[in-house]
Amino acid sequence: MAWMIMQEAVPPQPEELFEPLMLAGVYEPDPSHTLRLIRPALAAFGRRRVQTRLLEYLRTGTDYEIIGAADAWYCSYTRVTGSDAENDPCTDLRHAFQATGLRIFLANDHPGVRARFITLLNLRADDNPPELRPLVSEVLSIVRPA
Repeated sequence: MAWMIMQEAVPPQPEELFEPLMLAGVYEPDPSHTLRLIRPALAAFGRRRVQTRLLEYLRTGTDYEIIGAADAWYCSYTRVTGSDAENDPCTDLRHAFQATGLRIFLANDHPGVRARFITLLNLRADDNPPELRPLVSEVLSIVRPA
């Protein structure tokens, strides 16, 4: 039933709902439930706003928040009919996520943090801009030791 509700346009939501929705998505302990919290945020506030906030959690959060924000990031590409989340690919934010994720993976040796990022990062060197290729090589040297 909730899925059907999200197929329709969501009326504007009060600004004071944004941060609680984001906190709930980031702090959800079960990654399989994160989508239930991120989808309404996408519908009400748009992909760009949601992903911008998730990047802030990634850059400044605790390990727990980083893991939760990475889970929420994965969910933030869900199509939501009737919102600007459907139309804005947020390519610039995807590039920012890649750069941030590579740096987090290299700077943070927490196994949970690394486990979340390894599946979200693009580790094909040729798909990354030249300035990120050395970081990709470093990550690969960690996940594929000689």
